Amino acid sequence: MEDYILYDHQNTSVIFERLQDYMMSPNISLDILEEVHIKLQAILSSQEGQDFINEDTTDLFRIHKLQRNLKLYISPILLIIGLIGNTLSFVILRYDKEKKMSINAYLSVLALADIMVLISGLLSLWVQEVTGVDFFRSVDISCKVWNVIAFTSSIFSVWLIVAITAERFIVVCFPLAAHRICNKNRAIGIIVFLLVFSVCFNAHFLVTTGIVNIGSSRLCDALDGYKTFIRKVWTWVDATTYCFFPLFIISALNTVIISKVITATKKRRNLQHLKRGTSMGLKQRQRRDIKLNVMLLTVSITFCISSTPMVILMVTEVLFQENASPRKSAALLLARTICELLMYVNHSINFFLYCISGQSFTKIFMKLISCRGRYHSLSQYSFRRRSNVIITSKDTGF
Repeated sequence: MEDYILYDHQNTSVIFERLQDYMMSPNISLDILEEVHIKLQAILSSQEGQDFINEDTTDLFRIHKLQRNLKLYISPILLIIGLIGNTLSFVILRYDKEKKMSINAYLSVLALADIMVLISGLLSLWVQEVTGVDFFRSVDISCKVWNVIAFTSSIFSVWLIVAITAERFIVVCFPLAAHRICNKNRAIGIIVFLLVFSVCFNAHFLVTTGIVNIGSSRLCDALDGYKTFIRKVWTWVDATTYCFFPLFIISALNTVIISKVITATKKRRNLQHLKRGTSMGLKQRQRRDIKLNVMLLTVSITFCISSTPMVILMVTEVLFQENASPRKSAALLLARTICELLMYVNHSINFFLYCISGQSFTKIFMKLISCRGRYHSLSQYSFRRRSNVIITSKDTGF
């Protein structure tokens, strides 16, 4: 690649254009780019009147290096946090004494969906950044299937948050009908529907994508005849389904929920002042409902915060990318990387949101840790007393 650039070193505009193309390729490692950039600077500095190109290539390289480093070092942190956190969330929700509640079904499946998003999206992105090879989509069939899995899991995860928000809306705004509408069987039916919809919605990748030859590289990309559909039409369809539409629904429902909760809290306080004999059971139930509302609102609001920058960026790209200078194009690529990582943050931190805003969730987590510690100590003691016996227990401690 270096020889290919240096061969035409007399034509500096060609050098500059080729460097841009190489920098946009995900299969070029930073070490190779750095070596090419150093050689290119030496060529350009030896030619009169090329200082402006030298500055542009330096700026372009710095922006691109920052974008690559974000992927290289932030991705594994989010990946580890997300995989451990979502696994713990799933385990804790399954141990919850109220696991028969419909909301626990949603949150348990959401944890599994987020794990799939992180594996199929973020892990694939990071491995490709480290090795320069997309191992998960290196052959035609894996390219097709992996695309279906990656897009299905992300759409499924987002619409689970929409379903959770919609259920909270029903519970808060129509409490008399909530017990009939919001039950575990109905929740399972909605989860299955959302999963089937997500798979069918993204099944076209089995036909529209595959391994294609781009120069000397073989990449997982849109097949001939589907490039316009994937790069122009599908981009907006996917953005609308993953970002625009869910963001609008969640924002609207949360606005109503927050308004209703504030109004109901004021009324409840006024009634308690007039009627002092409120039972302890009723007070505990009210506190539990408030805490649950806070926890679920935190999850949906976090999605809104993490998705809004991507919405703004997509509008910006439409307005400015077509005739943008190389430096602006590189800046937009950097902004897209930041927004994508921010969206992966949404799939990684639900465990911490549950711990911060859900007191009962934290109690169960601490109880599981303490129980595991006691069982571990008992097992060690029993092993010392009887080397061929290890005592275990299935008691959840509730």
